[in-house]
Amino acid sequence: MMKKLSIVLLIVLFFGCGCQNRGKYSSNRDENLEYSPPKGDFNIDTQGAIKFWLNRLENGTPVERYTAALGLGLTGKKAQEAETELIKASNMEQGEIKKAAMAATCLIIPQTPEGFKIIQKSLESKDEQLIMAASRALLVLKPDSEEVLPLFLWLLQSEDDQVIKEASKVLAQHASSLTAHISLLSKIMMTADRREVTLATAYVLAGMGKEVVPELRKALKSERAFVREAGATGLFLVRADARDAYPDLIEATKDNDPNIVIPALRALGVIAENPNEVVPLMINILKTTSSDLVKDSAIQALGGFTQVSSDAVKAVTDMLSNENERIRISAVESLKTAGTNGFPAIPLLEKAMNDKSKGVRWRAADAIILLTKLQGKESSLGTQNNPTQIISDNQPSIDSILSAPLNTNPR
Repeated sequence: MMKKLSIVLLIVLFFGCGCQNRGKYSSNRDENLEYSPPKGDFNIDTQGAIKFWLNRLENGTPVERYTAALGLGLTGKKAQEAETELIKASNMEQGEIKKAAMAATCLIIPQTPEGFKIIQKSLESKDEQLIMAASRALLVLKPDSEEVLPLFLWLLQSEDDQVIKEASKVLAQHASSLTAHISLLSKIMMTADRREVTLATAYVLAGMGKEVVPELRKALKSERAFVREAGATGLFLVRADARDAYPDLIEATKDNDPNIVIPALRALGVIAENPNEVVPLMINILKTTSSDLVKDSAIQALGGFTQVSSDAVKAVTDMLSNENERIRISAVESLKTAGTNGFPAIPLLEKAMNDKSKGVRWRAADAIILLTKLQGKESSLGTQNNPTQIISDNQPSIDSILSAPLNTNPR
């Protein structure tokens, strides 16, 4: 027998395989069965199909009961009438049939008391596939009750990155109801052994705003690099409410790890009360760092201000000849917002129209159009020498935050 039953087998069984009644919930099982959690919703919504699988679950052979549990799991919440039989099978069956029934129960009735108990048992089972099914089921519940929250915190520390992402998204959506648990979340962020866990926890904490800034500042001073990264990232996500952390972020830009410097620069770019204080710092980092990742971040941070100084424009235009395509693209994008001080960069942008990179060329054309239009309005604008923040409401997603670790070459 194949180790994994396919949906083809489900269809074959549906259209005519006979039932052999060997008694309800017999402990007999086919040793070749191996539970594979159902994926997706196959829109099998006919009552006939559900009744068929219920009959198989009650009266079928081990293979048929296993297949029935899988089939009911595929129907999702449409099969809620199977609650009683699935719970019985979850508690009384053995082996792979039990696992399939437990998974189906998790997916179909997670919001019921009995379904929630099965979720808890599944999470405690140490079986990777059952844990995944229970995790998926748990994510449809709200994490704001004393009963559910501990399980979400467990998911947040999962070994599976996708589970961490999904749990952090749900927790972030309910961040306002989690303020009583700031100290617990902070402890997870400070003590977790995995970068993904610390960053996801910082993402959740940041949703609570100014109240968590002290905890994020504390993380920024940790001896562990990925905890410092989480602190800087969280402060960036808090944005203007993190202004108390300004001195800590300035200090963080001196870190030898680009993973800390980059979110610190981004945070400074969105919280600085006086851009004149941070623009010189960004220029200096741009000129002195040997890390392309830090250079790129400094250029993007400078692009977060309009009407930057001539020195800033010069530092950015120097990057138009950099060998790294990503840096050249960021430089062109940054010059779009340079204001009237960006006019001297137009000849270099025209030269960039011959760049080997298509991305650089079309962005350079866009920048030239914007700056040329601005030149036509210059007489009415007058002289503007003070940089101004460009405020954006766009927040990075948890997927981008938990992307692969950056190159950690020292600055």
